[in-house]
Amino acid sequence: MEPQYEVSELGRPLAESLLTATEIQETVRAVDYERSGSVTRDGRELAVYVANGTDGLSTDVLFRGEDVSEFSSTLVVDPETGIVHTLKTERTTDKLSAGEPNTIVETLEFSDVGSTSVEQPGWVDDLK
Repeated sequence: MEPQYEVSELGRPLAESLLTATEIQETVRAVDYERSGSVTRDGRELAVYVANGTDGLSTDVLFRGEDVSEFSSTLVVDPETGIVHTLKTERTTDKLSAGEPNTIVETLEFSDVGSTSVEQPGWVDDLK
């Protein structure tokens, strides 16, 4: 049975189904994204979600202890598989304690997703 995902809104069920890095899971849980169209990459149509402003950001989960004054994020995800292709966040924060707020931009890009296949290692049979 193929997995199915709701892509009209990035709700908690989709966020919990994303099997990716902890940073991505924490970001998706802490940010209220809204659907913002789609892009085509490598012949696949990917869903784009955006968040702007600090109102939809839970700093209890993400950027703990920081005073975030500005925030934006873009998430690009394959609606058929739930695999994240891009996660970009930009925040203005006091994190660096430099006496004035600094803007930090973080971008995670995943390319050639699904382009390789890995066979089950032989030692798995020893566990059975």
